[in-house]
Amino acid sequence: MVKKVDFHEIENKEFLSFIIPEDKELLIEALNELILGTKLKKTLNVRYLSGESSCWWKISLDKVDVGKSFVIVGVALDIGREMESQGTLLEAKQAAEKSEASKSIFLANMSHEIRTPIHTVTGLAELLLDTKLDSEQKEYVTQIDFAAKVLLTLINDILDFSKIEAGKLVFENIEYNLYDTIVNSVDLSALEAHRKGVDVAILIDDNLPQFIYGDQVRLRQVIVNLMSNAVKFTKEGEIILEVKTKPIDKERVLLNISVTDSGIGISLDKQKRLFKAFSQADASTTRQFGGTGLGLSICSSLVQMMGGVMAVNSKEGEGASFYFEIPVTVGKKNKLQYPEPPIKDLKALVVDDNHKVNKIFSDILRSWGYRVLEVYTVMDALSELIKKATMGEPYDLCFIDQILPGMDGWQLASEIHSNSLIRTTKTLLMSLKGKGIEESKMKLLGWFQGYLTKPVKKEELYNTIKELYSRTLESEVDTSLEDDDIEELEVLSDEIVDDNLDDDDDEYLEPLKFSDDVYDDLEELIPIDEELYSDDLANFKSMDQSGNQEEIDYIPSSTPTILIVEDHLVNQKLFRIILEKSGYNVITASDGQEAIDIVKENTLDLIFMDCQMPVKNGYDSSKEIREMGFTIPIVAVTASAIKGEYDKCIESGMSDVMTKPFKKDDVMKSINKWL
Repeated sequence: MVKKVDFHEIENKEFLSFIIPEDKELLIEALNELILGTKLKKTLNVRYLSGESSCWWKISLDKVDVGKSFVIVGVALDIGREMESQGTLLEAKQAAEKSEASKSIFLANMSHEIRTPIHTVTGLAELLLDTKLDSEQKEYVTQIDFAAKVLLTLINDILDFSKIEAGKLVFENIEYNLYDTIVNSVDLSALEAHRKGVDVAILIDDNLPQFIYGDQVRLRQVIVNLMSNAVKFTKEGEIILEVKTKPIDKERVLLNISVTDSGIGISLDKQKRLFKAFSQADASTTRQFGGTGLGLSICSSLVQMMGGVMAVNSKEGEGASFYFEIPVTVGKKNKLQYPEPPIKDLKALVVDDNHKVNKIFSDILRSWGYRVLEVYTVMDALSELIKKATMGEPYDLCFIDQILPGMDGWQLASEIHSNSLIRTTKTLLMSLKGKGIEESKMKLLGWFQGYLTKPVKKEELYNTIKELYSRTLESEVDTSLEDDDIEELEVLSDEIVDDNLDDDDDEYLEPLKFSDDVYDDLEELIPIDEELYSDDLANFKSMDQSGNQEEIDYIPSSTPTILIVEDHLVNQKLFRIILEKSGYNVITASDGQEAIDIVKENTLDLIFMDCQMPVKNGYDSSKEIREMGFTIPIVAVTASAIKGEYDKCIESGMSDVMTKPFKKDDVMKSINKWL
């Protein structure tokens, strides 16, 4: 407040009499410092009384020597208007902080409210897919699950964008396996690409540090987003992820990651909008391919926050290449170690109709000193194999893509197997599909000696070749069906009944009808004893349809009791079904107080605790359980996206945190961790 003071109001009056009591001590202390000589100048702001109101003075005090004595000179400047402005700014700042806090709480609550029903949808879809469904029903459930996960991705994009805009996004700095992070991120998108008939390849610099320091989750997020976009906009051809490194100093390298596709491409004028929020190439892109237009904006911001930059090279109709560079600190291991070739001095033929993918794969073999030829058709492959065999220089290895023009990889393998001149060449299948039926068929027919899943990783290729040549001569020569082969035959026959074999697979199985080895081995089959020990029965519960034991689903012979605390009844039921189907004893509660009562009256092995509940929330309930002296592991189940949620859960006495929506695997991993 600024107020004009009449001179006669202050004439011949003691200066201190104007200062309000709360500030008078400050002025006296300043005067004493000048008198005692500890200070020569002093400036302070004090409030003075003017009538019934108070105003602000800025007082400047100076100690001036006069002969052997001194005087203190003071100047008072009215700063009422300035203080009013500062007060207004302070109020505005406090209001903005309050608004930002409210926004964060709102986003966290919305995240919880939206994620909870999405979790219900994805969880029930996962349970449905484990039941007996016909092909049409399975397709419908798969689409429901896919749609729910797309919705969850959109929600996560919006939340990440809000955090970035507010400057609230926090990065971790932990040591993690960079190589595994990259290849696993590619695998997440490769399956969808293969469904469309699009090939995927990975090209990684041999000098790549295996371990680095940084935020693994955010780097994976950027790679997955770029790969997903490439899959979305590519109808045919290939998607190639390439990783290069360049040393900065002894401790750091510059990491360059690019994702290049053969998709629709982007015109130069549209590229300018790509990294802006809520922007895609144009409105028709949104209509045709979907999305919020936030993905690339978020990725670009994340890369900038990691100290790097993202860019794009593209021409309309000629595909696109998105790339980014970030500096990273090297971890414990300098680079992936391939000290020498798995087997030295081999000659290999690579059969793949995609020229770029073929070259990438062949160059890996060449890096080990192998003599490699690339061919793109079945006829060229047969011609080359026969020519070199006739010259007395047969190929040691032949890598065959499963899908080839004119004649597929299985038919090529059949031709090689039936030709005595070239059948000594070891053949390896490169497949876009999972290992299930393809691996069973491969072992049964004996036409392939190895199996690789695209995109082929250098480490996988190295181990496959090494394993192939480490087998004993006896196992390679013996072609009769052993016990393992009978199991594979049983699995394959089940798959055939389910119509999983292609229509033309009958011609491969026809010769087996007249095989004496098959009849001899099948005569030895006997029924399994109906009585199983209880421990064995518990183990069988976690076997999949092909008889493979999944370690994460193992149930101890002494069945634990688990408490589920969840107020959403559908999610509670979903959680209960997952645990009961896995053989656990389950107790449920709908709020924190009910959970506390159950803890008092029962012996529990583990608690899954929802955080947001009526009556008493999960945080307070966990605190009370700990105060009562119980040490039962408590796993928080939260859909909150607010910063500090993990710390809040741990501070409340919880042992771990599991976020919604979760899958059965997440639940089982948590159980294995704490039981």
